[in-house]
Amino acid sequence: MQILLVRHAIAEPAGSDAERALTDAGRREFERVAAAVAARGWRPESVLHSPLRRARETAEILGRALYAPLEPCAELAEAPSAELLGRLRAPAVALVGHEPWMSALAAWLLTGRRELGHAFPFERGGCALLEGRAVPGEARLLAFLPPDVLLGSGAP
Repeated sequence: MQILLVRHAIAEPAGSDAERALTDAGRREFERVAAAVAARGWRPESVLHSPLRRARETAEILGRALYAPLEPCAELAEAPSAELLGRLRAPAVALVGHEPWMSALAAWLLTGRRELGHAFPFERGGCALLEGRAVPGEARLLAFLPPDVLLGSGAP
């Protein structure tokens, strides 16, 4: 199984947490990030996303670039849980969510320990590609890419 983890793109700094939209700059940058992800051949069967607006808007951009259907997933707006892992059944899936939960999810899948999330800091619009079973400690990291690396403006 391949799991693409994505932190939502740059959003408005103020307003209702549930309704914060992507900024125009955040939207433009993530469109380029999504195109770079597509160019690498990553093809999830679906894009699960937090119901919060900024994650939903990020998922819409990613879904268009990867030709993948979207699926709201309330578990992506909270700490990683067994319920979230239980939803990961397809051979390839993308998850769009928030910090600190994406870092905690990466740490949990890679090491079996959510509290190590600080070792996997996601920038806004950043991605990580994992491979393995959706079981704590049973995945391996294939790529951890902040937006500037995906866009060719940062160190590999």
